[in-house]
Amino acid sequence: LRKPLPNSALTAEALGPYDEKLMRRTQRRASRLVRVAEDHSLPPEQASDLVDSIPTAWSARKRQVAVELVHAFASEGTVVRRGTFASLVGACRKAGELSQAEALLERLHGVGLGTNPNVYAALMGDLCAAGHPARALALEASMRKMGVRATNETLTVLLSSLGRAGAVEEALRLAQRIRIDAESGGAVYDLPLYNALLQALLVGGNEADVTRVIELLRAAGHVPSTRTLNVLLKGLVQTRGSLEAALEVFNSFCAAGGEPGVMSYNILLAGFAREGQLLNCEVLLSQLRQQGRHRAADDAEGTAPPEKLCQQEEEQRQEEEEEGAAVDAASRGSAVQ
Repeated sequence: LRKPLPNSALTAEALGPYDEKLMRRTQRRASRLVRVAEDHSLPPEQASDLVDSIPTAWSARKRQVAVELVHAFASEGTVVRRGTFASLVGACRKAGELSQAEALLERLHGVGLGTNPNVYAALMGDLCAAGHPARALALEASMRKMGVRATNETLTVLLSSLGRAGAVEEALRLAQRIRIDAESGGAVYDLPLYNALLQALLVGGNEADVTRVIELLRAAGHVPSTRTLNVLLKGLVQTRGSLEAALEVFNSFCAAGGEPGVMSYNILLAGFAREGQLLNCEVLLSQLRQQGRHRAADDAEGTAPPEKLCQQEEEQRQEEEEEGAAVDAASRGSAVQ
């Protein structure tokens, strides 16, 4: 038996030859399986079943065998199901093997096929989280080239992921493209995507673009939600330091019949306290307490369930987190064939 390497010798340079040997062994095994399949005239449906039968979730070696098997089948002219591709892309992505996942999608594109937009959305989100926003945008461009139409969820995930990755310019360019598509009437966008669009424009765009997006949002029949208000307040207070504009947006929202949440008040309170404007803080606190008394009166009449302000804030925070990441979480589930 080969003597194991000491812990001090477990470096990338020392393990390189072992990784290459394992890769060659895996490729040879996949090639043998493909030759046996050809000898038995294995149709694409059964080839897909063969790949699907390999447990890829917990074993890196078996996952590598499945990946090499898919590539070997494609090289010989046998293309497995798109659902098999999507499932294997998901397994590689969850294991952190993003390059493998990209290579599988590139192989699928090479035979003129695309897959479910949620598969792309999840991988683009992971690429941005790993610090590769350029690769995420390249994947989105490749998806469009293959004729796969990006859904609202896909664009929301990409916009939010680019913002979290600090790729402000890239997010702004994408936001401008989405805004132009919305103006041309070529696409119908939902409220979460408009919220992500506003968030990106508030960081890197100008006020005219923000105003135009709000007009488009209303023209599309959407009513600005508390989440929309919080996105605007955060952008104006935390990013641009414009308390006056934030207060104007807040008052307009209230005048239109909207009911701001506790988090909305907290954003403004933090901004005014930072600037030393204690009088405005007192006014906002008074409004917040008054709002709490109205809700308590409604609760006493039985028109609403009893809840405290801290519970309202926590529920609203959870709601915003779910809205911002709902699609991302859904896209990380099982792929639709």
